[in-house]
Amino acid sequence: MDANTPTIRSTFLLRGLVLTAILLAFVSTSAFANPVQFILSSATATFSQSTGGVFNVSQAIDGTPNDGDGWAILESNGNTNPQIAVFQTQTNQGFVGGVMLTFNLIQVLGFQHTIGDFRLSVTSAPRTTYADGLQTGGNVGLPGIWTTLTPLTAVATGGANLTINPDGSILASGPSPATSTYTVTAFTLQTGITGIRLEVLADASLPTNGPGRQPSNGNFVLSQITLDAAVPEPSTLSLLIGGSTLGLLFLRRRKN
Repeated sequence: MDANTPTIRSTFLLRGLVLTAILLAFVSTSAFANPVQFILSSATATFSQSTGGVFNVSQAIDGTPNDGDGWAILESNGNTNPQIAVFQTQTNQGFVGGVMLTFNLIQVLGFQHTIGDFRLSVTSAPRTTYADGLQTGGNVGLPGIWTTLTPLTAVATGGANLTINPDGSILASGPSPATSTYTVTAFTLQTGITGIRLEVLADASLPTNGPGRQPSNGNFVLSQITLDAAVPEPSTLSLLIGGSTLGLLFLRRRKN
């Protein structure tokens, strides 16, 4: 099994014991066909930098990663703190058999302005309940509307190491390159996806606790974020549905 092979597990609670059933579908990410890029809009953030230049969250979806801007979070007092950005999809996304999501976080400003710790989530909530387009102090939605994704893979260009933590967060370590693109894949059964959330988080291993890896202030610049979705090939869908069906039959038999 290689790094591109996700493992899908079914977990059941039986008489107070947790059994992680060995209903494992070893499915290559190449088994997902016809990737389609999400069109993201209504970029909204809890905070966007306006010191030393304008680095609004909307610049992370403007389609121009190499224009010297993007989303950053340095405050006027020189501090950086955990923040949240949310984006809406222009059409509902998701598939009853599951969908493979591929996120690309492009960070090309330079000077080690890369993200240090982050987490990705999706929602099917009505678009009117979050993402009002404000660059600072925006409506990022109530916590309960978001489903944290469990990444399958996370890789970075430039030599950085990305570690997937149990809470779904991803921590960068090792070499801190001047620029880097993070590519994260995650499989979800959620349908009707209306938006995504990006949390940038603090961690003691990062400069000034992060959330970025810029050595002097823990900042970052997210030049662009893109998201592709791919549905399973028919043979893969059968395997996934088959595994879920077996799990339900197993649970029903044990209950009986």
